[in-house]
Order: sequence, then C-alpha cells, then structure tokens
Amino acid sequence: MHEKDLTFLNYNRSGVPLIEIVSSPVLHSAKEAVAYVEAIRQTVLALDISDAKMNEGSLRVDVNISTRKKGTKDLNTRIEIKNLNSISNIEKAIKYEFDYQVDCYEKNQEFEQSTKRFDESKNITILMRSKSDAIDYKYFPDPNIPYIKLNDELINSIEIEELPYEKEKRYLDKGLNSVQISQLINNLEYANFLDHLHTTDFKKTANIFFSEIVSYLNQNNFSNQKIPFDVNQISELMQW
Repeated sequence: MHEKDLTFLNYNRSGVPLIEIVSSPVLHSAKEAVAYVEAIRQTVLALDISDAKMNEGSLRVDVNISTRKKGTKDLNTRIEIKNLNSISNIEKAIKYEFDYQVDCYEKNQEFEQSTKRFDESKNITILMRSKSDAIDYKYFPDPNIPYIKLNDELINSIEIEELPYEKEKRYLDKGLNSVQISQLINNLEYANFLDHLHTTDFKKTANIFFSEIVSYLNQNNFSNQKIPFDVNQISELMQW
C-alpha cells in the first residue's frame, strides 16, 4: 500500500502456508474450468486442508486464457485474470475474455500479453498491467526452507481420506440421486452423519434423512452448523 512518500507492507498472512496448484493448458471451456475448480474445492474440503471459502480468500483463482483457430495447434497471446473470488465470476470472466479475444482476432486487432481483473459490477475484464514476452516468474530455492527427502516408506505409510469422486461413486452404487449426492459432496457434516447411521437399506435411510432431518435443519437455520442430533438415537428411531 502506498501513501505519499511511504510504502506500507501488510503481514497479516505471514506464516500462513499457501498451496498453489497450476494446471497444464488442457481446459477448453469455461464449464471445464469451473468443474476443475469445483473438484479442487471439494478435495481440499474433504481432506480438511482449508475451508475453501472463496469469498473470504481461503481459495482464489487466477485464469489464463488464450485462443486459437480450429484445426491449429499454436495458441495466441495469453491473458491472465487475477484473483477471482467465486465460481460464477470464474465462468463470467472466461466467457467475456474469450469473446473479447475472438472479436480482436476477427478484426485483425493485436493485443499485448497482460494481466487483468474482473469487474463483477459490469461483468467485464479490466487491464491491470502489461507483460513483456519474458518469463513471468524466476524460480529459485528458498534459503530458509531445507530440502525435504520423501522416501517410499513414508509415502506408502500415508493414507488419504475418501476423495469426493470416490464418495460420489459409492453413493451412486447405493442408489442415491444426483441432487442428494451433490448435497452430500458439498456438506461433509451431512455425509458423515448419514454414513454413520446404522441401516440395512441405505437408500431408504438417505431418503428419510433428506426429507426429515435435512428439511428440519434448513427450516431452523442449522444448514451450516453441526447437526444437533445423536447419530445412535436417530439410528434407533429409524429402525423403530
């Protein structure tokens, strides 16, 4: 932050670990990009890495967009859009920038590689700064972080929780519908509660869970809180 002759540095995230995930240029539409981000969000939630709240900054997304004519391999000039804070804004920003780039090429108008931001009040991308053709980042070892050697024994000893796509397949195999599965994937409290109910008919139990318990929670504003029921008591009640 700059003010007159002074520069202020904000250290409010000092010491907070950051995971940066970089994809290859293999996503071909806004829908694919959104699905990719949703999968990442569900995974970090399932593994308790982060609360993944985009509006609070726990998860943010930068997108890089470039186009090419059908049948060609080389991509045209790349534009980066920084710090997108919601799934809907990711889709809107990509669609707007794609249309903008295609329009430029159809009119034989060139543009520089640059960084933009998304103005959600106008649903447009706005230039922040231009980039040269040089490599954007220079990577070098951090002198304060020692090298970490991960041997096979350590790697093989690590067990990972059930991932969202595995959970989705399990629920599909048990006969749940897509709406129910979506709610369970996006609400681990619901999923854990349902999975711990004692039942011989999972599908029937799930239907009761959603029609009675989830409905009650929603009506009484418990949707984002811990379920205020004992799983064993609910199991006994359902069996009765």
